[in-house]
Amino acid sequence: MPLFYSIHGGGMVMGSPVGDRTANASLASQHGFCCVSVYYRLAPEHAQPSQLQDCYSGLKWCIEHAEELAIDTQKVAIAGSSAGAGLAAGLALYIRDQQEFDIHHLRLRNPMLDDRTSIVPEHPYAGEFVWTKRSNYFGWKSVLGHEPGHEEVSEYYVPARTKSLAGLPPTYISIGSIDLFIDEVLLFTKQLVFDGVLVELHVYPGYHHLSPMFPDAHFSIEGNKSSEWALLKALNLL
Repeated sequence: MPLFYSIHGGGMVMGSPVGDRTANASLASQHGFCCVSVYYRLAPEHAQPSQLQDCYSGLKWCIEHAEELAIDTQKVAIAGSSAGAGLAAGLALYIRDQQEFDIHHLRLRNPMLDDRTSIVPEHPYAGEFVWTKRSNYFGWKSVLGHEPGHEEVSEYYVPARTKSLAGLPPTYISIGSIDLFIDEVLLFTKQLVFDGVLVELHVYPGYHHLSPMFPDAHFSIEGNKSSEWALLKALNLL
């Protein structure tokens, strides 16, 4: 089976894999995936590298037990939303550099990629609803263990800080136009393109950070279709 490894959201400070069960069950039943969600330690009780270590060790365990789990190690996808997407991007960079195994697709939904977003001037339109600049500041300070914006921060913790995204697998990104993360996502996508990574970007007009939680909305439906197609395409399952 192809492996779908999901990392839950929650601003680094809350949430659990329970929220991923419905989507994972759908992938398993419709397309024969082995779906795994990781319980990573939460901030502020646990700062980085706790989250990176948990996410990496969970995936490494799956790869090492591929025969027992009937996993095809040539068809591995990592996915996340919000904070989980930020952790997924950092994990992908770490996997690239460790070179112990490969991943073949990266799905980032509303990704939390850059701690500096929490300290720059207010955006005139984005970040007003649900996940605000204040929330973002608390999440980043909690997971980093210090004030956001420090110069010396690992790219594995803050993916937007990386000097190169070359070597990452085909990547799918979606974001709402009034999501707080819109600017950092656009810059990250630009860097992916510059570094030669195949990337598919969707910006949904008027969607805020939790809009995907309304599954019957037009762009939620479109987002589910496009992200599923990108996943199956990247893993040669079409």
